[in-house]
Amino acid sequence: MHTFLGTCTYTLVRVCNSSSVVPVTISGKNEDRGQRGATYLKEVYIDIYGNRITLQKNKAILLNKERVHTPVKNRLRGVSIGNVGIYMVVEADFGLLVKYDGNQHLEISLPESYFSKVCGMCGNYNGQRGDELLMPNGMQANNVTQFGNSWKVEADSDAGCLPDTQEELGPPCTAEEKPGIENQCNVLKSDTFKPCHHLIEPDLFIQTCIYDMCKYDGMLSTLCAITQAYVDTCKKQGVIIKWRTSTFCPLPCPSNSYYTECASPCPATCNNIYASSLCEKPAECTEGCVCNEGYVLSDDQCVLLSDCGCRDDEDNYYSAGESWIKPHCSHKCKCQKDNTIQCQLYGCDAWEICILNNKGKYQCKPTGFGKCLIIGDPHYLTFDGLMHHFQGKHTYMLSQTVSSIPDRLPSFSIEGKNKLFPGVSHISFLQEIHVTVYNHTVWFRQKKQLVLDGVKTIPPAQPHEGLRIYQRPTRIYMETDFGLSISYDGAENLDITLANTYKNKVEGLCGNFDGKYKNDFTKPDGTQVKDVDVFGESWKVPITRTFSRRRREVLSDEELDNVELNTGLAGGCDPRELSLVNATSKCGILTDPKGPFVKCQSNVSVEFFQMGCAFDLCVEAENNAVLCRHLEQYALVCQENGITLENWRAQTPCEMQCPPNSKYSSCMTACPDSCGNLVASSECESPCVEGCECLPGYVLSGYDCVPYKECGCSFLNTYYKTGETFVTDDCSQACECTTSSSVACTRAACSSRKICAIANFTRGCYILVPPKPGNSLVYIIVGVSANRNHRPRCDHLPGCVAIQVKMAANDSFSLAYLGNPQPGDLIEIFRPAYQHWALYLGDGYIINVAPVEEGAASSLASAKSVFSRKALVKMQLLKDVVGSDTYRINNKYDDAYTPLPVEEIIRRSEFLIGQEVSYDLLGNNCEHFVTLLRYGEGVSEQANRAISAIGFVTAAAGAVSLLGFFQNKSRERHY
Repeated sequence: MHTFLGTCTYTLVRVCNSSSVVPVTISGKNEDRGQRGATYLKEVYIDIYGNRITLQKNKAILLNKERVHTPVKNRLRGVSIGNVGIYMVVEADFGLLVKYDGNQHLEISLPESYFSKVCGMCGNYNGQRGDELLMPNGMQANNVTQFGNSWKVEADSDAGCLPDTQEELGPPCTAEEKPGIENQCNVLKSDTFKPCHHLIEPDLFIQTCIYDMCKYDGMLSTLCAITQAYVDTCKKQGVIIKWRTSTFCPLPCPSNSYYTECASPCPATCNNIYASSLCEKPAECTEGCVCNEGYVLSDDQCVLLSDCGCRDDEDNYYSAGESWIKPHCSHKCKCQKDNTIQCQLYGCDAWEICILNNKGKYQCKPTGFGKCLIIGDPHYLTFDGLMHHFQGKHTYMLSQTVSSIPDRLPSFSIEGKNKLFPGVSHISFLQEIHVTVYNHTVWFRQKKQLVLDGVKTIPPAQPHEGLRIYQRPTRIYMETDFGLSISYDGAENLDITLANTYKNKVEGLCGNFDGKYKNDFTKPDGTQVKDVDVFGESWKVPITRTFSRRRREVLSDEELDNVELNTGLAGGCDPRELSLVNATSKCGILTDPKGPFVKCQSNVSVEFFQMGCAFDLCVEAENNAVLCRHLEQYALVCQENGITLENWRAQTPCEMQCPPNSKYSSCMTACPDSCGNLVASSECESPCVEGCECLPGYVLSGYDCVPYKECGCSFLNTYYKTGETFVTDDCSQACECTTSSSVACTRAACSSRKICAIANFTRGCYILVPPKPGNSLVYIIVGVSANRNHRPRCDHLPGCVAIQVKMAANDSFSLAYLGNPQPGDLIEIFRPAYQHWALYLGDGYIINVAPVEEGAASSLASAKSVFSRKALVKMQLLKDVVGSDTYRINNKYDDAYTPLPVEEIIRRSEFLIGQEVSYDLLGNNCEHFVTLLRYGEGVSEQANRAISAIGFVTAAAGAVSLLGFFQNKSRERHY
């Protein structure tokens, strides 16, 4: 065992001087995590049979640089790729076995036929330890450092590639720290591991443990990693050790799976459901998570057999609902719920190029971007360069995709919630940002607080493969894979960057991005106005517009040139005051030819920033904080454009105060390492920025710099602080982030009287009590029954928590997201014993099926029609249909089915209003009806559950075809 700290790509195993065995080369790319000298394995490359297999972190697998999903059986002659327990496993027909946990642990096994025929950093496999440091030139190295550096792959030339320069390794501990760490690492000598001691000496593992824990200030996750390595080594010798507990290195499992010390090496998969029972090597088990009974592996997720995905003509496997782009970006395909693949012509447009990204997926990469800036109280610079100063005091649509957005482009919306400036009735500022993208809702709140899908969350987080949220020195960022990114300073400044592929495909206060700034004052109904207040208020959320969206004729370029716009620039200064706020000691420093921003003035226009600065200082002339926020915004834009600034803060009253365990830097990494991502800085491609950087030995946990040993846990792409408790999305597991940076979970479930929901930004099991008529509160009580006639109290009731959620008048409580439904959204209404479904049309109206009998109470709407076998398609107010029940927006099938264009959904809905239709619970229920409108295919989980419960399946159940949608063979319609 030896320790090597280089961060390049190194040859681990290759066939040397032999033609009698199958040639194979295995190499590994290293990376520093958090600090220099803390080196871990980043990627593994296996070159075999003329192909390259890449095993990446987070269990991503590439084949010849293209992303593949397990199991991979027939793509490569004699090679299979799969997931077993916590490992990605590659197995060849000649006996090669490679296992990588996607984090740090790699295991390579070779058959005896390779004895004395290999070389590399794993040695020469000749049974002699004395000659293991053999270099490629055939000489023995003087030490491990020389040995490791000699096996560097020449092709690796990235900036993160650094040789190991440390000759001798000793634990980087102080004399005071070392005894405590040694005591912790000596756990490997305890009775728990004693059955293996006579086979595998733990001393070398203990030495490695001491070094790693010293390097990370006693971070317990390093102890867990070394312990796992020792246990796996013992398992190779046939000794299985039960060592994990709820307090020592627990291993959490995702939904529909559980932990075991001995997982089958042949798990049942969507490709082979009988793999486990037919396994030829059941004794070669490994620890990890295995699927619950009735579930099988779909890539690395446990799913019901009915939820398995698709295989294409080349035997590539795709999960249900997954989309991908084919080579040359010629077609975009999607795996449908019925296991079929649908492809359509794709192709990149003039603003894009087709690339194969580092995740192994083809994409059309944008080549140009536009930017909308919102600063101060607030001032807007639209995508097309129009400056306006709308001072609304409500929530407004900043930017959203138009309803006619092409299917190839993802849709999104960005809302900004304003708040009146204290003591000034005509001035407001940006308070919150609400983003909807990829079926997720992201709220950015004051002080850089993040609410993700209704739950308070600590960045970094990645709720979707194409959606990433992370923190930087002075801002919180959201980034997508299609060219939308957002940065917010947690106060009042917002940047929206958007790919040019969205030109003329967006609308809102940031304009239409068509290259013509004078038509940016376009209302939702398509009419163009000249006054900023008329324009701004038209985008107040919820937006009111007609279904037809009739637009007036577009003005010609000549007509636009003659348009005079009232942009709202009405400063509060007289000429004398204006000259004062524009002095070089205040806003004028931005344009001062001798000032600290002079390097940037010719690259980034300063007009917008100085105008906003002067406007705001006219309101608060003596408030240096206002001045500094404007200067910070300009400095950030300059640095993001790669322009190095002098220390501008030294010439202004804007000294940056840094929190404990950090210091100010005028040029620090734009991607600081955090407990949730220890390699962020090494992967950063952005220019340096100013900010507060953690002192050596500290790392970001949220926005705090903490010692490594105080780091929390990452679970399912979300970070939790130590001691934080939470439940999984379906409330099936209750979890806690332990002091060992591991998540410990126990099985949980909501009782029959409670529902898994979100309230006060926390997910849990809640009893919902509808408000009394006229009351604007919904009361949610945890642990006790509620009396709807009285305000809930928890006095003297152990374990009871009373939560009040404020709501708009005449509104209802949305379990997941208190948002505003958009036309085409599915509405799930919670009745006492079932869920009723509707589809939102706009302006407060929905379409749904109701029993033919008039006058039925809303809560009986679906129940009555089950027995009547007839229902009437109605357009009704959402609040009337919900009544005293609750609802939420739930477009839950969007991952599996592509929504139709909104205009088509509305057209189909209008056609059916007032029609009488057939109804039955299993084949044509309310959920079938609304999903048929949204997707062109009716689906119902309620029906599937009912079918499972009664033990039979009918041909009509589960999905309804489009064929019957417009049939009218009789008065009754089968939709």
